Amino acid sequence: MKQSNRGFTLLELIISLSVIVLLVTVALPNFQGIMQRNRVTTKLNEILTAMNLARSEAITGGVVAGACPSLDGVNCDDNRWDVGWIVWVDENANSAFDANEVARVNNLAAAGSDGQLQVFAQNNIRNGISFSPLGVPIQGASFLLLRERDLGVNVHIHVSPAGRLESHCFPRAASCKQF
Repeated sequence: MKQSNRGFTLLELIISLSVIVLLVTVALPNFQGIMQRNRVTTKLNEILTAMNLARSEAITGGVVAGACPSLDGVNCDDNRWDVGWIVWVDENANSAFDANEVARVNNLAAAGSDGQLQVFAQNNIRNGISFSPLGVPIQGASFLLLRERDLGVNVHIHVSPAGRLESHCFPRAASCKQF
């Protein structure tokens, strides 16, 4: 009667573990870069969506609407776009944000933002951006800057005088292709 051995030999186990360690060593740094680029892309898309929503609300409602940075999801804060924002619709026609006019809240502080991704605003939209009923920004042309510390990549969101939103990656490099 033949006796079959089940399992691996010591040599097979060592070779298998060596191959796994080699693959993990090569793949892990690339995976971290992918995760960082995805984080920038996600934040970029969230901000573009919020601004497009504000512009759309202004056009369809025939009122002033906007987006402003917010830490608590209730009040606009000064230049804190990296922790969250509010999209608002000016229902009482005073051309300013009031606490009861919140249309949508994105609170990144509650989601545990890790501080690696920073968002900076140009002076004229530091406290927010608002669109007229024609869909043009009331403040004129402006931009936001997203900066990922570890990647060294900056993504600019430009709001043209006509209200068009565009994003550009700086510096132009291979790591910028995804944005």
